Amino acid sequence: MEIAFSWFLGNNHLNQIIYNPCTGGCYDGLEENYINLNQGAESTVSYLMARLTMEKYFSEKEHHKNTNKINLLEAIGV
Repeated sequence: MEIAFSWFLGNNHLNQIIYNPCTGGCYDGLEENYINLNQGAESTVSYLMARLTMEKYFSEKEHHKNTNKINLLEAIGV
């Protein structure tokens, strides 16, 4: 999942970010040698859905990490 999301951030065949932090939009895609600079709703919604999914993933990952630490501390009597 992290590798797939990194495509938006430059891990693609052009090594170019396609999320535009200035506008909050996402470019429409990659051609063979250039970025399609249009920022349609579908591209932006796709980026935002992927970003929300990643934020939820990392939040849950951090929660489980903290829960495991608490369980470990309880198990050793701290």
